[in-house]
Amino acid sequence: MRMRVYHIYTRAGSRFHFGATAVDNLTGLASGTGHMPSDSLFSALVNCLAKYDGEMTERLIGMFDSKRVSVSSVFYFLEKEGNRVYFLPKPVDASNRVDEKAGVRAKEVKKVRFVSKGILDRYGADWAKHFGEFVYVGSSALALAEEIGRGELRHLKRLYATGTATHVNTRPHSGEEATELYETAYMALPEHGDGWETGMYFLCDTDGLADVERKLFDFAVRLLRFEGLGGKRSSGYGFVDRVEEGTEAFDTGASDTYLSLGLCVPENAGELGRFEAYELCVRGGRHIGSAVRLKRVNMIREGALLSGGGGPLGSCVDVSPDGEGSYLRLGICLVYPLGVGEG
Repeated sequence: MRMRVYHIYTRAGSRFHFGATAVDNLTGLASGTGHMPSDSLFSALVNCLAKYDGEMTERLIGMFDSKRVSVSSVFYFLEKEGNRVYFLPKPVDASNRVDEKAGVRAKEVKKVRFVSKGILDRYGADWAKHFGEFVYVGSSALALAEEIGRGELRHLKRLYATGTATHVNTRPHSGEEATELYETAYMALPEHGDGWETGMYFLCDTDGLADVERKLFDFAVRLLRFEGLGGKRSSGYGFVDRVEEGTEAFDTGASDTYLSLGLCVPENAGELGRFEAYELCVRGGRHIGSAVRLKRVNMIREGALLSGGGGPLGSCVDVSPDGEGSYLRLGICLVYPLGVGEG
């Protein structure tokens, strides 16, 4: 199987809000994930299409629910003159594989959030044992020296920036004061020097689709340019300049170990047993009325390590308050084979 890649371009400095689960309406905006999770990308694609045709929307949801199409979370790449360096989520057990006697400190590895595709293709799950060979992009991303020459680092800032903006709550929910202040967490793509640019991308597996279904999926993806990504778009967040399909190969050959590229809710005990190292997060729970919330669900984060073959795996989860199926969370994830890109 070969995964397709879509590049998302935006202007340097553009802000995006990708929310995290929180206890109430105000604090929900004050934290973010730093990148767009796969369940939020699924929601964005569905909502884009829902504005145009309800029947097509139901077909798209069915394509995801049957695992005939799958998407990753949205990650980052660096680009200069057409050459791209892709970054993938750090494997969750990286700190446990460090040999501190060799001079690599576990707390340094903990700070890293993303590692380049080149690192994982070459070294696989044991990449942290070669920590000294890599170069930093900011403080949270690593790449091979041949992917980004050490002389180029002076032109690069961090892979992405995060911050908070303060607002006045002018449209409160019941029990909240109209003058109450709240904060919105955001991430932004920085402006680099010497022609470098940060972009976002996601992977998708459409091998199981018929031609007409693939065209429907591609149409939903193209709509992202007009509808944007993430929340707070009415406040100027989430604007996208263009979305383009790439030609790079993300082949998924056989490996002993795989990396999860999206949020996952295993469909059964057999799928759960494939996860060798993972972290959980809570998704859902937002207000859909003054006193009504969606259900919350535990999901396995990106960066989990698996054995036992490829994917996708997982299931869609009904988070509707009364279980009637009107609100779904995508818990189906793609997986990427580690250590097979280079000999």
